[in-house]
Amino acid sequence: MNEQNRHYQNRLGRSITFLLKPLVRLLIRSGVGFSDFAEWAKFAFVKIAEKEFLIDGKQQSTSRISILTGLHRKEVARIRSELSDKAEPEEASSANRAARVINAWLREPRYTGKQGLPLVLPLDSNKSESPSFEMLVKEFSGDIHSTTLLDELQRIGAVDKLPDGRIELKCHGYIPTPQTPEQLDIMAQSAHDLLCTLDNNLNPETNQEKRFQRTVAYRHLSKQDLEAFKQFSEKENEKLLLKLNKWLAERDMSTAEQEKATCQYRTGVGIYYFEEPSAPSNED
Repeated sequence: MNEQNRHYQNRLGRSITFLLKPLVRLLIRSGVGFSDFAEWAKFAFVKIAEKEFLIDGKQQSTSRISILTGLHRKEVARIRSELSDKAEPEEASSANRAARVINAWLREPRYTGKQGLPLVLPLDSNKSESPSFEMLVKEFSGDIHSTTLLDELQRIGAVDKLPDGRIELKCHGYIPTPQTPEQLDIMAQSAHDLLCTLDNNLNPETNQEKRFQRTVAYRHLSKQDLEAFKQFSEKENEKLLLKLNKWLAERDMSTAEQEKATCQYRTGVGIYYFEEPSAPSNED
C-alpha cells in the first residue's frame, strides 16, 4: 500500500469512527453490545459483497466473498446459508402503509377540498360513492384493515375521531412515536438514503452524476438564537417539503401505471435539523 492509500485509509478510519458514534449511542442505550453489532455487520458485508461486487456478472463464490470481506470461508458459508433462509423485509410495513395513506389524503383530489386541504372523512362508505376513510385505506394501503390503520394513526396523534364518527387528519406526514418498530424502520431508511448519497459522491468509479447534498451550519450561536432558529427552520422546512411533495405527487404513477411500467425509481429529498454544543474556540 503506497503512502497516499495509507493516508486515505487512516482518514477513512477516523471518519467511520466519528460516523458510528450516534449509532453506538443508540445501541448502548438499547442494551446492544459489540458482539451483536459485529454479527449484524458481518451479514451486511457478505450481502453487499455477494450482490454488488461481481466480476463480469458471474455468480459470486464463497471464496471471493471471503477475500473481499476478510471473513473466514466457513463464516461466509454460514452467513450465506442463513441469508438464503431469510425473506427480505416487507416493503409495505405499517409505517410505509400509514405514510402512503396520509400522503394520499394530503394530495389526492378525491380526498381534498377546494383549497387543497384534506377532507374530514366518514369512517366507512355505506355504499356511497363519496370518499371515506375506509375507501382511502383500501386504495392506498394494500390489504390492511381500515380499523387497524385507524388505531395506529390515533395512537400517534395523526388523526382525531370526531363525535359524529368522522375522521380528521391532524398532521402533514407520518411521524411514529418513539421506541416503536415503525420509528426504527424510518431511522434505518433515512440513514440509508443519506449514506447512499454520500457513497455515490465519494465513489471515483461511479458514472452517475453527483447527487445534491449540502449542509448549512454555524458553530457559535447563543441559546436564544438556537431556539429561534429551531422554530424558523422547522417552519421553512415544512413549507419546502410540502412543495416538493406536491411536485412528486403530481408525477407519481397510478396503480395501473405501476403495473405496466418496466422501470420505476424511488426518489426524494431528506431534511434534518441538528444541534450540539460547540467545542471551545481553541479546539475549533
